[in-house]
Amino acid sequence: MRNLAVVWVRSLNVRMKTPIFIIIPLLTILLVIGMPIFEPDMLDSYLECNGKTSVTIPLTVTTIGGWDDYPVEAFLPCTNLTSINVNKRNLAFSSIDGVLFDKSKQTLLAYPRGKQGAYNIPNGVSTIEMGAFSNCLGLTSVTVPNSVTTIKRFAFYDCTSLTSITIAMDNAHYSSEDGVLFDKNKTTLILYPAGKQGISYTLPNNVTEIGNEAFESCTNLTSITIPNGVTKIGTSAFSGCTSLTSITIPGSVTSINNGIIFGIFDNCTNLTSINVNEDNTEYCSIDGVLFSKTKNTLIRYPSGKQGTYTIPNSVTEIGVNAFLGCTNLTSVTIPNRVTSIRNKSFKYCRNLRSITIQNPTPPNVESSVFDEISPNACFYVPAGSITAYRDANGWKEFNCIKAIASAPE
Repeated sequence: MRNLAVVWVRSLNVRMKTPIFIIIPLLTILLVIGMPIFEPDMLDSYLECNGKTSVTIPLTVTTIGGWDDYPVEAFLPCTNLTSINVNKRNLAFSSIDGVLFDKSKQTLLAYPRGKQGAYNIPNGVSTIEMGAFSNCLGLTSVTVPNSVTTIKRFAFYDCTSLTSITIAMDNAHYSSEDGVLFDKNKTTLILYPAGKQGISYTLPNNVTEIGNEAFESCTNLTSITIPNGVTKIGTSAFSGCTSLTSITIPGSVTSINNGIIFGIFDNCTNLTSINVNEDNTEYCSIDGVLFSKTKNTLIRYPSGKQGTYTIPNSVTEIGVNAFLGCTNLTSVTIPNRVTSIRNKSFKYCRNLRSITIQNPTPPNVESSVFDEISPNACFYVPAGSITAYRDANGWKEFNCIKAIASAPE
């Protein structure tokens, strides 16, 4: 059974409430039909592609689905796959040169992860499905025809060798400049290719929005210049920019989406300074740390900053993902005005050993706030509040809660 695949399908000509199983040679791959059955991380444990390079979808398969109806997920574990073929009699799917499409060939569903080099999307395609090219590490360039009207989110996620995206001049919905993807009017920067060479980039002056994941995993960039005029920065916009050391937010920015699941500067491991133009009316920075303009909310502490940190006394809320992944942080002092610590604020701060909380009333903590901090971490609280912290939700699971007087200097 090592070289066989179990495919979960519903037949074209059989009505049934439960799936049937079909054995397909050469590739172990799960095509989940109907509602998603497994979360994405669970799919990997069921799929073993065994180094195979091609798979053929039989005529009986009517739906390929994964998490959130994300068809390419079924193929994500198949790193050597260069060809997805479809039985010509299949009424739902088709393939061209080993790339998976819907039957009409108007929607590009999945590009094989092992396919190498440049790719020209066929004329007539109107939609690039969510994640269609995701994790295609050998993809170097993509040419998009004028027929494409929709490029869905994560379409080119983690394509680390992708150096350029070229849009047909007469495309009515998208444009490109020097291999970078924009909307037609070039007011929204949609995607800077992760494999693009060069260590610095200055956004064109007419850009007003930096899209979700726009610079994600652009590990070559050490400097990104954002012009005054940009008003919105999307979630995960700079996530994974591991060479970026500092960035300046201009005065025009009014919206920074530091999302609950993905933060704007997550995994920027060398980022030591987030600066904000003093004319900005929504945000400010103190010593390279990003705050709301009122200084009541700490939004993001740079992942590359070292040592200890004392949060300013003005802060009442520590924001979502505020210190996420700050592995160089060893000690933090939280002032007595802080009443709320949001989701994943200190998650993955693996060297954080000393947390001093000055508020005698335990602040409200949301989910996963201190997940995967140092196993030797200790919380130091006002002497008269030790019992309150040991009884409070979100705090009582910690074994080491001591009086502030015993905190290390």
